[in-house]
Amino acid sequence: FTMYPKGGTTMLTAKQVGQTIAGAAEKEVHGFKAWPIGMYNMTWKEFLSIVYDARGMGADRKIIGVPAWMMQMGMGRVVKDYKKRGIDSGMDPMFLPKIMNMNLFTDKKYCLELGVQEDDIKAAIFDSIKLSEEAYKGTAKLLEMKGE
Repeated sequence: FTMYPKGGTTMLTAKQVGQTIAGAAEKEVHGFKAWPIGMYNMTWKEFLSIVYDARGMGADRKIIGVPAWMMQMGMGRVVKDYKKRGIDSGMDPMFLPKIMNMNLFTDKKYCLELGVQEDDIKAAIFDSIKLSEEAYKGTAKLLEMKGE
């Protein structure tokens, strides 16, 4: 079984990210406008079920939603590790459990206004998992990116 936060997030496929960027760039807006972007609202439990299925771990694997305070109990180690390695996460790790227990969902109408088309999120997650596994094994041909 897996213990994970109860919340969820909104998602879109890589293709939809491109459509969103193009739609926002082409839309004539005077001044500043922010769009909440997302096409598929999914709880972490729903998302992990797809991930486990893609990894062959069984779509019926039990996922238990835990409250933020339970996740926070383990975050002290993360904070100590970051401090030891000089890592600034950009966010207080102790606040992450609260965020992950929220349903950070959006209305897809904003993406639709930008011309984003429906896509297969489950297939996109499967493809991403497959590519990640191949990259880990060294069998995927990836473009290299370096910061200098």
